[in-house]
Order: sequence, then C-alpha cells, then structure tokens
Amino acid sequence: SYIGYESGLKRLREIESSVSDAYLILIIEITKLYFLYRMEKISEVDFESLENRIDFTNFNESQLDRLESRISQIKNEILLDKGDFEQLEPYLNQRKYRYKWNGKRTELLQNSLGRMYRKKGDYDSSLQCFNENLTRGRSKNLPMVEGVALVNLGKTCLLMGENGRVKELSMQSIEVFTKIDMARGL
Repeated sequence: SYIGYESGLKRLREIESSVSDAYLILIIEITKLYFLYRMEKISEVDFESLENRIDFTNFNESQLDRLESRISQIKNEILLDKGDFEQLEPYLNQRKYRYKWNGKRTELLQNSLGRMYRKKGDYDSSLQCFNENLTRGRSKNLPMVEGVALVNLGKTCLLMGENGRVKELSMQSIEVFTKIDMARGL
C-alpha cells in the first residue's frame, strides 16, 4: 500500500463537491484515478472519456500542459505495468518528440523509455536512455535528473548481474541525493 493515497483520496472526495471550475474538476478526477490505480482499486482508465472532457478552447496553455502531463503519467504507468510495449513505446517517443520541439524538458520521458526497455529485457537500450539522462543531469547541473539516472542505471545493472557496478552507482546516487537533501530508495 502507498502511504498517503488513502487520505489524499478522502480529502479530494471531501472538496470535489464544492468545486465548480471545469479545469479543477478534471484535475481532481485525474488525481483520484491515479490514487485508485496506485492503490490497486482499479486496473483500467477510460482515457478517451477523460480526453473528451477537455475543452481545448476554454483552458489556457498551462492548464492544457498540466492535464496532458497528469493523464500521460497514469497512461504510462498502466501501459508499463501491463507490459503493453507495443502501445507504450510509440506513445512515449511521440511525446518526447513533441516536448523537444516545444522547448520542454524530456528527462521524465527518457526515464520512462529506459524503464520500459528494462522491463522488456532490452538492457542496452535501457542503459542508453539512463546514460543520456545522466549526461544531461551532470552537464546542465540537474542533480535530481542525475540522481534518478544513477538509481535507474543501478537497477538495470542489478538485473544484468553486474553487482560491482550496482554498488558504485548506488554510492554515487546517495552522494547526489544527500547534497540536495533528498531521501530516495535505491
């Protein structure tokens, strides 16, 4: 069980009846679905229905970006959990391409691609994704990106049986996360 999801869900249910703004209603609905999925109370989400409720003419660009990000987060997790790589890979690559050409950061999508390849057993592609993020994190001074890349490289090396490398990567990630005062599972 995930700590905080039950209380978060309860709080969202308490406030949703007092909200009338269409954008906030959608954000609450999407967040509730995410909590329910993470708590394993639902296994499917009707993304088409959610997307049909988005009024592209009345929401501003920032609101649309947030809605897309939240819906995509759930979709990524569900497709990855189900091992639906045939649908997930093009979906992630399309989002990454669109983000890149809109000047948005792509590290989270790169990380999702790396996790997908790892789950598929394609360790070389997984390592490539995480190493690209590691390079970006170090060259652009993005310690969170660097630390997450190190953790994911370690997890991939663990599955590959490279235990010496796992220890080295774990120690590096602890050092990075300690500098930014962030506790992170390894």
